[in-house]
Parts: sequence; C-alpha cells; structure tokens
Amino acid sequence: TTNNWVAGWIEWNLALSVEGGPSWMGNSADSPVIVNATADEFYKQPLFYALAHFSKFVPPGSVHIGLETEDDGGISNIAFLTPEGNTVVILMSTSDESTSAIIRDSTRGDVEIDVEAHTSIEVDATFQVNRATKYQEIIGFGGAMTDSTAINIHSMSEAAGNNIL
Repeated sequence: TTNNWVAGWIEWNLALSVEGGPSWMGNSADSPVIVNATADEFYKQPLFYALAHFSKFVPPGSVHIGLETEDDGGISNIAFLTPEGNTVVILMSTSDESTSAIIRDSTRGDVEIDVEAHTSIEVDATFQVNRATKYQEIIGFGGAMTDSTAINIHSMSEAAGNNIL
C-alpha cells in the first residue's frame, strides 16, 4: 500500500483477545498482539514485526523513492530515503522457499542478500535503487491504544501487561 501513495500507517488495535475483541459491535478482528488472559500470555503476530520494522527503519520525514525491477520474483519491495540520507530497502517474500535478491545502487554498489521463505520455485530478482524518483513523504507508522487494547492489557497480570508495553 505504501507503493500506492500511502503516507503513514496506524494499526487501530495493538492488542486484542484470542477471540478478537472486545468489540461493541460483537465482531472479531486481528491485531499485532493477541492476549490470552487465561494463560497470562500474549503472542506477537507477523503484523507486530512488520509494524516494528517500518517504524524503526522508516522515520517520519522519510521519502518513498524508486526501486525498479523487470521481474521482482514475487518479492514485495519498497525503498525510502531517510531525513539523515540513509537508503532503506524493505523486501518481503511470501514464498515457501528462500530466494536471493540483488540490490543495485549506483552510489553504494551491489548487495546480494537471501530473502527468507514463503513459493516452491527458486527465483532470483534484481532491484535498482533510484533516488531521483521520489514519491510521497512518510508521516509515520504506529498503533492506537484503543479501549479494547487497554481492556486486554489490563486483563493480564501487571508483569505480563508491562511486557506488552
């Protein structure tokens, strides 16, 4: 979605119960953290790590820049230029197999990396960083401490609740 002019991301509920609530509408939802109050445990889901990754490496004021490829090999990709001048490239594979990718940067050289699993075929992909192509400025990434989040954190022991925070 950031490749389509999104400037930020707010995950509405950071922590919900194993039933996906509570919700005044009675529906269930997913969240980055699932709280199992009965077991006094919480589980970090893949969305937790995606949100953490973006918020750590793509600070507000970063600019979405060009990352070009003829064949991405099924690897989702995006690049940013941070206010400090650092280039951040984020690659995500949903293939069941590990694959490799090459990131080409005319000023910093090439980097070959392994992209961990999720397709039953081996794919190699090459991405060219293009700092001259600039898109939207990033406002930020974060989450909301909704009533549901507070209820779920409060349903656990103080120690477990503090570990979520």
